[in-house]
Amino acid sequence: MKRALALVLSLTLFGLFSACAAKPASVIPNLALVLGEKHLLALNYDQALVQFDEAIRLDPKNPRGYLGKADALLHLDRQAGAAAALQTGAKELGRGNPEQAQALEEAHAAVETSPEEGYLGLAAAYEKIGSRDAALVLLKRVAAELPAAQRITAAYHELAERLGVGAETEAPTTTTKPTTAPPPTQAPTTAKPTTTKKAASPALSNVSVGKIIKFGPYEWQVLDVKNGRALLITKYVLEARAYNDADINGLHEMTWSDCTLRAYLNGSWLDSNFSQTERAQIANTKVVNDDNPYYGTEGGPDTTDKVFLLSVGEVIQYFNHGVAPKLKVYPDYDGDSRFDEHAYEMNVSLAVPALDNPAGSKASWVLRTPGRGNYSVAYCFDYRAEGENKIDLSGWSIQGADGGEQGVRPALWLSL
Repeated sequence: MKRALALVLSLTLFGLFSACAAKPASVIPNLALVLGEKHLLALNYDQALVQFDEAIRLDPKNPRGYLGKADALLHLDRQAGAAAALQTGAKELGRGNPEQAQALEEAHAAVETSPEEGYLGLAAAYEKIGSRDAALVLLKRVAAELPAAQRITAAYHELAERLGVGAETEAPTTTTKPTTAPPPTQAPTTAKPTTTKKAASPALSNVSVGKIIKFGPYEWQVLDVKNGRALLITKYVLEARAYNDADINGLHEMTWSDCTLRAYLNGSWLDSNFSQTERAQIANTKVVNDDNPYYGTEGGPDTTDKVFLLSVGEVIQYFNHGVAPKLKVYPDYDGDSRFDEHAYEMNVSLAVPALDNPAGSKASWVLRTPGRGNYSVAYCFDYRAEGENKIDLSGWSIQGADGGEQGVRPALWLSL
């Protein structure tokens, strides 16, 4: 299936690029818009946002770019940003297409009211610009994500009936987002709403904390089991990768919400390693990004992810069993206390072997919590010379250059 999809995409790209010399620019499809809407369907809202920004740059007169951007921003809990995107689009379109500008203005007003009203307003705007298929896709997707939003479900069924499309008797359901909230020095809590129970697959029917299970192509350690879901982390370090690649986004200081590692894990890594059915089993998780517990470095905005890295607080909870670790100071070699390094001593070994050499030496692995500054990130390691197990709070360089790559152990909540 993936080979077929890749072939179709390759042929599509070839057709688009070879047509550029023959077609006027006005009729060449906006590939960024197509990719943005594809990412919406896959629930990859960060990647969708990047593509819609590019679509708007390429064709600022296409209202679907602004509507898609607003859709992605609402899903990322950025309601004000969604409203601003629609307002910008209305001003741009108002210079030549007042009807489409009015549709975006009305959607803007709906988004400012509430997210639920916003999704209904976006669907109404798609209809007003003649894109009823896009309106139907949006309503179906959001009804699946928000099963309690009865007005959205009703709107989906009503539009499907008007279009003569066979709507499902119930809006499809997806996993509800658990909330991960890790305080730095005490056991964090992970609250997850109750969901409709479904039969567990045989491979996942006897999951318990501490077990190693197989899901997708990897083995996973079970950290927690609650409300029909399991928190998993890979048994091995899967690869060495920079927390952020400035060659991609030009940033040298950032938090988890903006780093390229987050985009990679929730984008190409997820898509290439798991089937559509497997991806549907992975819950959308509200990830709370706490500040560094010693330095106070800002953790950045909370995110919604299928795949994430653990935080300092979560490592304390799940590996140190919630026991507050001892802070240890490593004096600067030149005696300048301003550059002393700080780490938490843990009661258990944290480093694990790499996937490509499971019998070899153990490797450190990166967390999502920032380090001394937003130019570094905390990580787990074993200091063999002293027989100590550490969470380094000062952190490692986020950049890929100069040894900035760190081991990666993805984590996720899996519906059982």
